[in-house]
Amino acid sequence: RPLINGNVVLLIALGLAGAFLAIRDGRDELAGVLLALTTIKPQVTLVVLVFIVLWAIKQSRWRIIFWLGGSVLLLGFASALLIPDWIVQNLREVLRYPGYNPPGTIIAAMTEIFPSFGRRVSVAIVIILAVLLIVEWWFGRHKLFRRFYWTLCFTLVASQWLFIQTDPGNFIIMMPVLVYVMQIIDERWQTYGQMINIIMMLVLLIGIWIIFISTLEYGLQPQQSPVMFLPLPALLMLLMYWFRWWAIRPASLWYEEINSVA
Repeated sequence: RPLINGNVVLLIALGLAGAFLAIRDGRDELAGVLLALTTIKPQVTLVVLVFIVLWAIKQSRWRIIFWLGGSVLLLGFASALLIPDWIVQNLREVLRYPGYNPPGTIIAAMTEIFPSFGRRVSVAIVIILAVLLIVEWWFGRHKLFRRFYWTLCFTLVASQWLFIQTDPGNFIIMMPVLVYVMQIIDERWQTYGQMINIIMMLVLLIGIWIIFISTLEYGLQPQQSPVMFLPLPALLMLLMYWFRWWAIRPASLWYEEINSVA
């Protein structure tokens, strides 16, 4: 859908993936520039950027923060030369966005899907996720990249269900998380991992499109159902916590466990 709609979130997803690789490889200047480019739609990456900045401060990787902040200022200044009131225009569109779009938060979506109890359940979900993020950020502050990256991926998924306005079309930014989950499956179950990943890709590709098409709401124009807020984030969060223990430990320890059991 982002490809069909010409959504810039595709470039944001690419920028995030590149920034994650740059952080892993110690290329902090490149990471900062790529992260700055992802602020084109700040509501999509705000929570992730906050975590990365806090982690960079803890690890004294100041070049990430310097290049991120400097690039944002440079882009903002260059834009102001072309369109002096672009900030006001952008804020105006952000405020108008909920009025002409489907529900843009998990609370609004759940309230529409389940009018009787959806709001209470979704508020509880948001509070639980906020608490989990604080806890995981605390544990993810350490230097070990495997631990940091799991927390980063969990943040990327959980942020889609917080109070920040978004759209299921933006969920393409969770593609690095899906790849990460597949990597863990392949590492954990070497014999059957590829088959499991192929089945999961087919289920996601076919299943989510079936849900999208079968739940379209027709008014002045076809409009996606708020139910699209649920499938992908729910699946990824479930898998992330299922694989949490394996993800944050070196793969060599898995093999030692398997051999000791055998």
